[in-house]
Amino acid sequence: MKFNNPDSLIIYQTLDSLLDQYKYSNMQYQLSSYDDNIKNISYTLSHVQENIDTIIIKSKTKIKHKYLKHVIDDVNNLSIDKNFESFIERKKQRMVSKYYFIKKKPLVDIGILSGQKIGMIIDLVPDFNNFFSGVFGGSKLYGNDWNLNGEVDSRFENLWGAMERITFKWKNIDSTNQSFKISLYRPHLLITGVGLKGEYNYQIVNNYFTETQFGINIEFFNNYYGSLYVGYKQGDITSTEQGLRKNYFSTNYKALKFVFEHNSFNRVLLPDKGHKLDIEFDIGEDKLINELYVKTKLNFIGFSNFFHKINFCLKSYNDLIKPFQGKIGLSRQISFGGVNSFRGFNDNQFKSSALSVQSLEIHYTLDKAFKIITFIDCGFAKDYYPKYSFGFGLSKISKTALIDVQYAVPLGSAIQNGKVHLKWVTRL
Repeated sequence: MKFNNPDSLIIYQTLDSLLDQYKYSNMQYQLSSYDDNIKNISYTLSHVQENIDTIIIKSKTKIKHKYLKHVIDDVNNLSIDKNFESFIERKKQRMVSKYYFIKKKPLVDIGILSGQKIGMIIDLVPDFNNFFSGVFGGSKLYGNDWNLNGEVDSRFENLWGAMERITFKWKNIDSTNQSFKISLYRPHLLITGVGLKGEYNYQIVNNYFTETQFGINIEFFNNYYGSLYVGYKQGDITSTEQGLRKNYFSTNYKALKFVFEHNSFNRVLLPDKGHKLDIEFDIGEDKLINELYVKTKLNFIGFSNFFHKINFCLKSYNDLIKPFQGKIGLSRQISFGGVNSFRGFNDNQFKSSALSVQSLEIHYTLDKAFKIITFIDCGFAKDYYPKYSFGFGLSKISKTALIDVQYAVPLGSAIQNGKVHLKWVTRL
């Protein structure tokens, strides 16, 4: 930087404003040369490397310190150098990717503490959500009767200040089709930095069989791109006499499980930015066929802004189960259909060993609380012809509740033969 005027105040103010662009880096301008008339004054930008002595992490919501400190496990012993800014940005994005309750990058500030020590403050704004929700479906039968089904969920987060998440889900299609699921997630188990997920699932299917399943996943590593889990899953299927007559046979299975997760949604309820990717891969043994099998799942949801008030949402749901030899039993095949997998059809209307459902949605936002949705779903599955459905929906959100109503019709069916899907959420 060069100056032709020796006025020290002008030089100081100019250099100080230039240094403002360096948010974290410890930069300074040093006098490098000047002529005999004290003109043509030159300053050179240089970097002064210093160590950060103290890191303080704060949270707007109460989290126990023994768990909160793990958030900054890999940002200790820092030096302010030329790569510091990019390093901090990567770590902030990693926090958003790893912790389900962090939807915005943390605020980071650097300053001088007592004793001329350099300190860094990381300010978290957690977005914990506790709520009850319900999803209900209805279709018109012959006459004026309606067939109703649905599920009830509850979600509790950070109840004990350990950043944990507990979910309960009960699904009721009819008296012969029900399921119950409970899951627990801890980003850091006890005083270690290891993340843990556990779940238990019990279901009755058409009075043909009951299935009990247990699984546990341990976080293997986490970075900017997402989290990788390695786990174990086992299940038991017990057929009824009615199920045996329909070729639904009893079996049990055990599998090693690998899971990759990435979630960059801007919020839990009605997100409109970011994307979510879940990939699962199981390899295990099925007792009925006495053979190894693989099971894969890939779910993707992504948002793309088209105009100021219009968003495109792409959803992809893919699932496959296949033994190395032979054919997988009917009781192990994948059920799909309904609001969570294929709108316009009944819940669990179809079963297949391989399926893919693709959805395109157009969201028109009237204001922050009200949204109109149009969509088309395309379903492809082994042993079925391709199927399609289309529909529309309305969403309304407030500080205490969310209501989402959708109406979907299979392609080729009369408009009155569609399915109503209603979702409500009550915040606690």
